[in-house]
Amino acid sequence: MSHDVHFRTRFSDVSPISRLDAGIAQQARLVGVVRSSVYYRAHPVSGADQLLRRRIQELRMAFPFASARMLARQLRRDGHEVARRRVCTLMKGIDASRFVQGAVHVTDRWIVVGGLRLLTYSQLAGKGRPFQLNTNRSDSKWLPRAGVIYKATDCLSQYGRYSESLKPMSTIAALSSGVVIDSNVEPEHAKSYEVGAKFDTRFTLPAYFVVNVFATYDTKIGRHSVHYPLNVKNVFNKTNYPSSASQHFVAIGDARSATLLATFAL
Repeated sequence: MSHDVHFRTRFSDVSPISRLDAGIAQQARLVGVVRSSVYYRAHPVSGADQLLRRRIQELRMAFPFASARMLARQLRRDGHEVARRRVCTLMKGIDASRFVQGAVHVTDRWIVVGGLRLLTYSQLAGKGRPFQLNTNRSDSKWLPRAGVIYKATDCLSQYGRYSESLKPMSTIAALSSGVVIDSNVEPEHAKSYEVGAKFDTRFTLPAYFVVNVFATYDTKIGRHSVHYPLNVKNVFNKTNYPSSASQHFVAIGDARSATLLATFAL
């Protein structure tokens, strides 16, 4: 609306003939838009691209960390002749899931956790050549999660959690019962409740230092060069604990050791 008003205002002092003779570049400049956008006409997405996008969405839901190269390889196994660059282009038009979560420390003991996930999915299933669909569903769902944590002590905490999940279902072949899961079957919507307690143990490993020595000696035996490397680890044989998984699983550092090697050049 603002562009139309601007166009009429700028041309209010010109004759109808000059208005018709104004070039595309001048009109775009007066209206305040990019000239290339005047020539551009959006092309509708073909049916084949829609099928590929839905199949890519299915693969991304099954394999969230799959790259475009892996998706292209799987699509070729399914009978689609598509390259990696084409997959990258099609992936730009697919909506991704969004998730947000936060925690609020109400007091020193009470913590409230909340989150919300928007799951957008597109499911396509079928078989045969030509391809015959039995599942064609696209939808989105908000999935909440919430929890409360009470820290009784620095080591002991009690919690309660609630979350929802969604899993679209489909089958190509009939199940053993003869039923085929198609678009008439709603996705699997689950709600979970969890109450429990968690006990954390904290401890500190003693500080330590380790001295290692490395020396080399080069000489000749006849016309041949000989190289002697000497490596001594933990020279003072100090007991040390470099890491631990818990107070019951503590790693012990290497004891003092010495290694002497000889390299003879022919």
